[in-house]
Amino acid sequence: MYKSFLLLYVSEMSHFRYLPKNNLMPIKRYFFIHHSLYKILSINNSGNKFSFNLRLKAEAFNKSEFSLGTALSVFYTMGASESSQHDQANSQPSNEKPSTLTSQNSEEDHTMPTQKAVSRKTSDLRSEVKPPPHNYEAIVKDAAIDKSSTEKLYEQLYTGVLLNQKKQKYWVDKKSHANCFMLYARSFSITWSEDKRFWHWPYLSESDGVFIDVAELLNVCWLEVHGKLEASMLSPGVLYEFVFEVMLRDPAYGWEVPVNLRLILPDGSKQEHKENLMEKPRGRWIEIVIGEFMASQEKSGKIECSLYEYQGGKWKKGLLVKGVAIRPKTSIKV
Repeated sequence: MYKSFLLLYVSEMSHFRYLPKNNLMPIKRYFFIHHSLYKILSINNSGNKFSFNLRLKAEAFNKSEFSLGTALSVFYTMGASESSQHDQANSQPSNEKPSTLTSQNSEEDHTMPTQKAVSRKTSDLRSEVKPPPHNYEAIVKDAAIDKSSTEKLYEQLYTGVLLNQKKQKYWVDKKSHANCFMLYARSFSITWSEDKRFWHWPYLSESDGVFIDVAELLNVCWLEVHGKLEASMLSPGVLYEFVFEVMLRDPAYGWEVPVNLRLILPDGSKQEHKENLMEKPRGRWIEIVIGEFMASQEKSGKIECSLYEYQGGKWKKGLLVKGVAIRPKTSIKV
């Protein structure tokens, strides 16, 4: 196999041997492409004469000293290496009985390391090269983000980028490479939210040290919270879940009547259900699923998520609303 490659080199280069010395680029380019294959092979044979001499020829090639004689020299180096290996095989004790399977494996040993190395290299490159996140440039156009290198960009996208004066957070899910969002309470339409008698806006420190506003319900009988997101910001082909993140803090009252959760999709269809907050734990953040949405290029328009209750007529207190998380259904929250 090795000889056939070098014979191919020699055959090709014989057509160029009458070129002026300063016109050896076609030969050099041809040899350089195939040399990479031998370089990979030499990883597993770093100690033998073949690999050592081949590296010397590569150095000569890099110094523009490459010639037809260099190729022939490499050819004979290969021949010597193969002859040496053949002699070692024949010098084994006669009481060892070589089998057909062993012979076949011997031939495969010359090719398999190279094929596996090339396969691993190709696989690694494919895993490293990813397409840009869907529509991310439009999403972060007004955000303070470092785009000086791909590594820095992805590091920030995986960690999360604040948008719209800290009213939203955008990040990319590592597993699915899909866009994710957190719509904070400040981006919502909340009935009576600016009246300090009914709502309070304390600060909350996120895990990354960023402070965001949360909406704390002081006392209302008309609870109505709405948030919206443009469907085109979501990655096509991904099944998303919309989840309210809320907390009930004592003294909490007025939750005997279940609250309504609703998701209105771009085509006008609705997903609705009720949740009994009396059954939920107190004093910690909990998640309440609103609904699901399969993102698609054809599905454009606003998606609206809501939490409301105004039919029971009871005054309510003790609910904190952090926001709505929008993420692939199987992803892990950031």
